[in-house]
Parts: sequence; C-alpha cells; structure tokens
Amino acid sequence: MMRRTSIIVLSCAGLADAVYLWIGHNAPDTMVCVGEGCERVQANPHALLWGLPVAMYGALLYLALLVISVVQSVVQRRAAHPAVNHGVRSSIAFISTTGAAFSGYLTWVEAFVIHAWCVWCVLSFGIIVSISVLAWLERSDPGQVQTRQSARRTDFAAISLSFVIAAPLVLLGHRSSKPAGSAYPLPDDLVRAHLVRPDSSWVGAISPVISVVEFADFQCPGCREAQEAVRAIQNQYGSRIRFVFRNLPLASVHPYAEQAAEAAECAARQGRFWKMVDLLYAKQADLRLPAISEYAAEAGVDRKRFTDCLVSGKMAEHVRRDIADATALGIRGTPTFVVAGKRLEGAVDYRRLAETIEAEIRFQEGRTGYGRLQSEVAR
Repeated sequence: MMRRTSIIVLSCAGLADAVYLWIGHNAPDTMVCVGEGCERVQANPHALLWGLPVAMYGALLYLALLVISVVQSVVQRRAAHPAVNHGVRSSIAFISTTGAAFSGYLTWVEAFVIHAWCVWCVLSFGIIVSISVLAWLERSDPGQVQTRQSARRTDFAAISLSFVIAAPLVLLGHRSSKPAGSAYPLPDDLVRAHLVRPDSSWVGAISPVISVVEFADFQCPGCREAQEAVRAIQNQYGSRIRFVFRNLPLASVHPYAEQAAEAAECAARQGRFWKMVDLLYAKQADLRLPAISEYAAEAGVDRKRFTDCLVSGKMAEHVRRDIADATALGIRGTPTFVVAGKRLEGAVDYRRLAETIEAEIRFQEGRTGYGRLQSEVAR
C-alpha cells in the first residue's frame, strides 16, 4: 500500500514539475534554475515534439498515472477480479516505463547534444524512474489490501501531501508565465547602448524598416539548427531588414566557442564573415585551431593575415564586448533573436521568426516617421 501511496505522491509532484516546465517553455528567463541550463534546453528544438512542448506530454503522462493510480485504489477496495487488479497495476508499470525510457533519451540529449542541464528536467527523470520501479514492485507483489476506511484515509493523506508539494511550484510557474509566441520590448536605453555596435557584422538593407539581431554561439547545436531559418529570413526580407550578428560564446560548456567567434571576426576584417559563419556551423564538430585555419582558407581569406589575427587575440576584446552587451540586455542563452528591439521568448523557428518580422514591418510601415529601432539602431 505504501508503494501505491508513493506513486500517487510522485505522480502529483511530476505533474507539477511538468506543468512548470510547460508554462516556462515560452518564458525561459523567468524559470528558477541553476546557471543557464533551463533556458538553453527550453530554447532548443528538442524541446518540441510534433510542434508542441515536450513538457505538455510529460504533464499528460503524469496525469494519466495519477488517474490510473486512483482507479487502482478503487478497484482494490471493491475487491475486483484479480485479473482486473493485475491489469491496472500492469498499465501503470508499462506507462511509467515508457515515460522513463523517453525521459532517459531526453536526458541523454541534454548531456551530449545540447550540453546543458535543466534541473527541472533532471528532476522529472528521477521522478518517472522512481514511479517505474515502484510500479513494477507493486505489479509483482501488490501486498496486503487495506480495509476500505483505512485505504480512504491513506489516499486522502497522499493526495493532500501531493498538493502541499505541488501547489507552490505551480503557483511559481503561473506567476512567472508569459503568453506563448510573444516578443517583449527591451528598455530603450539598453537598446541604444548595447544592441548593435558600429562594427557589428550585418547583411541586408542599407535603410531597413527594422533590424533583426541574433546572439549566437558557433558551438551551440541549436544555433546551427537555426541557421537554415536565418538564411531563409535573410533571403526573404533582405531588402527590408538589416540582420545583425552578435557573438555570445558560452565558454563554460563550449570550450571552442570563443575561439570560433574570434575566428569569424578575423574573417570579417577581410570581408569574409558570412562565408566563415556558414563554414563554422557546417563543420561544428571540429572547432580546434588547425581545423579553423583550414576553414578560413576555404572561406577565401589571406591565411597568414587570418592566423596572425587569431593567434594574437586581436579580436578577443570585440568578442568580450559582445558578451558584455548580451549580459547588459539580460540575454544568457543562444540562439536569441531581437526583432525591432523586442526579444523573442522561448523556442524560435522559421515560422515564428517570420511572423514576428512581418508584424513588426507592418507596424513600422504603418507609422509616420521612423520606428524606434530604425531611428536608434538601424542607421
């Protein structure tokens, strides 16, 4: 009986954790987390399954386990046929094991693909594994059936304890939530001071309607995956927007990212920045110095000038300034896009980026005079 009670408590805790992740999917900056892991995991394409947040499926999984556990309690109290009891216990065991396997895969993705840890995701993995172990133990040895009155007291205590554990987490997620698919304006003074520098690399219109700024890390898998969307945006809106690139190497988890950023800036001094960007993303698996030198030659730069620039650390200050600007703007994860001075929250794909750009272009073109970013940044 204690195993079934523990499954109910853990299912409620898992449901609260999944709901918190689901709410935070569109507002990763507001999540209480250790370091940058939660924001980077939530912004990665792996956080979506069939276009919907993975956390949503997690919430449905825990809700199903909770409902079935309550059904199991009713079945046991009414002394149902043993085959029915066994079937209910088996369903909990098989569902939780499937969830544990998928959660294990996602944990592997965090470790070896995203290279970042979300503590709430790891907690969910621990919860679902615990439920799976308890469910298999319950299936093989259901234990002694309590009296109806005793079972009701136990269920009431378990569900009450679960709500005590879950309520603060859900309330915290609700208070920090933001509507899905929204963009949030950065303060005007920060936009003017930190969003774009005179020597930032850009492509597109000389007199743009709006500016789009990306903060990226060349060793970040999510940034590489976003590059196809970036190129499509540049091709589609090149005559109306200015696309600006800023470096945000996350050196704590990507040891070669800062060196790659400096390499791109050294290539920019020879007018080959965008070609170097494409090569660094395409060959992201090896960003060590010898390999980067080969990519630079492929990009068409003067190899000696490039090597002198990179080895001397001439562009290190440029990269550090980009990082400082990102910090000042409250940007900690990559890739992060700022469209017309508004930072996009949560996972960003081509559709969402294009929709945001279209909306901002319509807004700016419908105004008299210059838009805020047009007058402050895209000059």
